[in-house]
Order: sequence, then C-alpha cells, then structure tokens
Amino acid sequence: MHNVVTLNVGMSDHLPVFVLRRFKKTGEQGAAGTKIHEHTSLKYRNLKSLNNELFATDLSEAPWDSAFVFEDTDDIVDSWYSIFNNILNKHAPIISKRVKRKIQPKWFTNDITNEIQIRDRLLKQARASNNANDWSIFKLAKNKVTQLIRNKKRNYFKSKVNEHRENPNKLWSLIKDLSRASLGENNGVRQLNENGELVTESRSIAEIFNSFFVSQPQRLLSSIKSTFCSESLLNSLKIKIKFEIPHISPEKVLQMLNSMPANKATGADGLSPKLLKIAAPSISSSVARLINHCISTNTFPSRWKVAKVTPIFKNQGSVEHKQNYRPISVLPILSKLYERHLYEALYSHLSNNNFLYGLQSGFRKRHSTETALIRLLDQILLDLDKNHVTGVVFVDYSKAFDLIDHQLLLQKLSAYGVDDTYLKIFQNYLSDRTQFVEINGFKSRPLCITHGVPQDEDLQPTDPTTSSR
Repeated sequence: MHNVVTLNVGMSDHLPVFVLRRFKKTGEQGAAGTKIHEHTSLKYRNLKSLNNELFATDLSEAPWDSAFVFEDTDDIVDSWYSIFNNILNKHAPIISKRVKRKIQPKWFTNDITNEIQIRDRLLKQARASNNANDWSIFKLAKNKVTQLIRNKKRNYFKSKVNEHRENPNKLWSLIKDLSRASLGENNGVRQLNENGELVTESRSIAEIFNSFFVSQPQRLLSSIKSTFCSESLLNSLKIKIKFEIPHISPEKVLQMLNSMPANKATGADGLSPKLLKIAAPSISSSVARLINHCISTNTFPSRWKVAKVTPIFKNQGSVEHKQNYRPISVLPILSKLYERHLYEALYSHLSNNNFLYGLQSGFRKRHSTETALIRLLDQILLDLDKNHVTGVVFVDYSKAFDLIDHQLLLQKLSAYGVDDTYLKIFQNYLSDRTQFVEINGFKSRPLCITHGVPQDEDLQPTDPTTSSR
C-alpha cells in the first residue's frame, strides 16, 4: 500500500477514503497464451565459452566402448548419447536467458536500442512536465529513432544483397526475409482458427498441427485407387545383380561432418551441426562404429526416426488456418550421416546398373531443371525442323513424398536387387517413424507416420525416383 488519503467533500460526517496501491503491470493478453509485455526465457548452450581443446580431449578419452556392450541397437545409441551429453553438459551446460523478444532482426543493433531508451525517457519526462519544449525534444528523438531504423534496415539488406549476389540460394532467402519483414510477419504461430474457435495456447496449436500433418496423406489416399505391383511384373523386373552396403570408415564420417553446413537446423536430439563439427575429430570413430553396427544388424535406430516439424506459412490465405501451412521436418544430424551412406550405396547401384530412366533429371547427380529444359528445347527444335507439332503435358504431383507407399517401395527395391538382408534396413528405416510439432518452445505428442517420408532426409530423393520408375 503506497498512500492513504481522505477527501473532505463537506456533504457528510463520513469522509471517503482513497487508497493508492502499486501493482506490477501484467500486460495485455496476447496470442499463444502469453502476455504482450511478458518476458520470455530461452534455454540454450553457449558455445562461445566452450573450450574446444578441453572438450575434444574429454571426448577422445570417453569410454565409447561401454556403449557397445549392449546387443540392442537402440540401447547402444542411447548409451552413446548419454556419454556425449554428460561431457557436453560439463563444458557447455544448458543455460536460461531472460529476453523480452525471442528473435530480433539482424539489423536491429545496440545503437537502435540505446536511442529507443533515450526516446522513452524523454517521453516520460514530457508527460510529467507537459512542457512544450520537452515535447519538442521528444519528437526530435522519436524521428531520430524512426530514421535510424530505416537506415539500418536499408544498409543491412543492401550489403547482404551485394554479399550474396553470386549465391542464388542465399539471395532468395534474403528476399524472403525482407518480404516477411515488410509484411510484419511474426516468428512462430500465435493463433489458429479451429472449427470456428480461436486457439491461442501454444501446446494446443502444436497438437492441432501435428494431427493435421499426419492425417493429410490418409485423407488423400482415401480418394486414390490402391497401388499394387503384380507378381508377374515383379518377377520380370528381378535383377541378378545384388545390392551391397559397404561399411563406413571413420575418415568418411569425419569428412561428412566437416562438410556439413553449420547453419543447418538442429534435430530432436539437440545436437547442432556446429557442435558436431567441433566434436568431429573425437567422435568420428565411435559414430562410424555405430553406423557399421546398424548395417551389420540391419537396423535403424528409433531415436534417429523422430522428426521435429515446424509449420511454415505458405504466404497465401489466412495465417489462422492450418491448411495454409506446410510442414518442415528436421531429423538428427547423425541420422543424416547414416542416411547419406545408404543413399550413396543405393544411388550407385541404381545408376551403375542403368535402372534409372535415362532422360530423368530430377533427384540425380549432374542433372537439374536446366538439363530437363535443354532436352525439351532440343526436342521442340527438332520437331520444328521436321514440321512436326510438339505437345507438352505438365503434371504436378501433389504430396509426392507424403504418399509414397512403403510396401510398394520395398517390393520394387527387392526387384532391383536388394536382397532380404539389406531390405530389412529399409523396412526398419520406413517403419515406426514418428514426428512432433514444436510451437514457441512447446512440443506436441509424437504421432506415427504410416506413409511417405519426412522431407528432410538424404534418402528422400531415391524414394520417389524408385517408386515411380
């Protein structure tokens, strides 16, 4: 209680009592179950303070052999992660940081923050004094902040455009960032309209998205005739050349980790590419042994089949409708190493034995949209020389990766020379996959994926290629 006063109104012997009490400002209720002025706590590992040499030394001296005393692949993988995380927690423990905004734009510098603080102090002073001169000073500070933001933003994007002028991928990503900024797009989904009701709680939004994404293939498949491969066709395709998966070397694992972009997203296991690149020389042998155990036992670890899904707005329609979002799946980095090794072996087998259609440009090395267009243009010019008419049919597959039939794919792999031993790896790879959606730090319950493959996997390009051959 800050102050108590009475007011003499001269109308009664009883004087009204006024109490002045200070309350903590709670802020206006915002989306996603948060308050607009509420601070957020972010949990992360501060790799800047990580001593790389000491970290690498402890990893090199870690008892990795103890992880391989188990027979079950999942137990071995869990033990490996336990050893790694114990050392990681020692050198770079998870810390919590209190922030007002989760993500600031990269052009938002300390200069802007300082000028905003000065502007806010001048506003407070002007309100208190209500002096014309104070209001004039505040308006000058306000205009200065506005102009500073414009200049910083313009200079940042101008410099980045010049920097990435020769890199189409980064340039396109920059343009998308600029368009999102101009549209005022927020990071994360704040609310959804579900059956006419507005849902703002992040965990509920995550559950809605996950159920929707998982059920999409089933809804589409219900309107499609069942696909099957006749026994006679499979027998006619039977190849005598047998498919082999070689063991992977520690040197190959090290090369794959070192060549992996450090800015790739982190999977459900929490091990970022940047962290694994630091640890690469110390863990390459144990990771190679881990992958080789999976090859020898025809297994694929359950931990590596869990996808973290982020909904991305398609920039069309209402942001409150789940149908206007597409799922982006992120898998553990170590899973990608195993998948890449399987992909290289399978692609080499299909390519070297001419199992791929010669004019196919999609999902093939040294092929692209350019090779497809060159082939089409040559055919059109050839027809023109012969006074022939060229007809072109453009077909777009809807949810091509999501609708892959696992059983049909396995049958065709068998027909292409993958024997029952190695077929178990692909069967294990496709089965019992799960995914969860994360919204504003809140995770949904994992749900099972029965069709298709997550669109983040290295084996993904071979799946539609093989199943549509």
